[in-house]
Amino acid sequence: MCQPVVLVPCVVTVVWCVVSLVLVVPHAEGLPVSGYVVVKVLDHDPNAFTQGLLFHDGYLYESTGLWGRSSVRKLDAETGEVLQTHDLDRRLFGEGLAAFKNKLVQLTWTSHVGIEYTLNGDFLQETQRFRLPLREGWGLTAINDKLVATDSTNVLTWLNPRTYEVLAQTQVLADGDRPIPMVNELEAVNGEIWANVYMTDYIARIDPATSRVIGWIDLHNLLSANDRVGFRADVLNGIAYDPDTGRLWVTGKLWPKMFLIQITKPLDTMLRSENNPLDIPFGPNGPPHLQWAKRDEDVSPPTNGPGEALRPNEMEGLQHPVQDKE
Repeated sequence: MCQPVVLVPCVVTVVWCVVSLVLVVPHAEGLPVSGYVVVKVLDHDPNAFTQGLLFHDGYLYESTGLWGRSSVRKLDAETGEVLQTHDLDRRLFGEGLAAFKNKLVQLTWTSHVGIEYTLNGDFLQETQRFRLPLREGWGLTAINDKLVATDSTNVLTWLNPRTYEVLAQTQVLADGDRPIPMVNELEAVNGEIWANVYMTDYIARIDPATSRVIGWIDLHNLLSANDRVGFRADVLNGIAYDPDTGRLWVTGKLWPKMFLIQITKPLDTMLRSENNPLDIPFGPNGPPHLQWAKRDEDVSPPTNGPGEALRPNEMEGLQHPVQDKE
């Protein structure tokens, strides 16, 4: 996350983000670039800062972030309606989410805490917390009987889904040996890993055997300018896939809509503006997510600081009942 606290780090962070964005633009490397067609539009809570999205056993599950607003939610896959919410402790900033067997695993951003939930019938039940062996928690998915996580860089960390021990780390590369920074939300799709690239409208298709990018999906203008009016819609983030039907859902942070889409045939060229390759509206305060962070006090980290891991006694005491939708 690029969430500055003081002015100098803010400027450095903005510059770093802009440089990184230029690096992730698909170059002329001969990789296929696909488009999309919208099949159906669903409602999405515009207050949900989407960090992870997945489909499991007939329902969508979503992890949301922001200090004091983080949660894991169960959604109706046909309408997007929130059916159930489990709120996280205010000291935890929710991140990626994955399903493995009959459990959900949720990352947190900088607290080095992972959370496991048992999918027990109609209820989400938190069963354990574990130390997260990542510099930061970003995206998460399950593939080939393993969990794979991102940490704000181009590194994929492969985890044992039962013990959460690190099995391996690999780098996401494209265009020769060019690293792809800020790999974010992950989803396993037809034997590939699909990844949102933070602050862009691109999904990278990654070969899990090599961690190399084998194609791109361009989702520019999925949420139109008109759809953003009256909302604080942020960046594209969130991919969910139903392997039985091939359905694919995508959304974004604070978006008022979720989209069921189909991927089209690869494009011959990437359509982008000469002056702004990613077509991202940078205002006077930097990228949109930085403006959001500086606007609202409620996204400030808690007293013990976002980078300080919770102590064991704190982890044990952070239990919250599941809240059904009123």
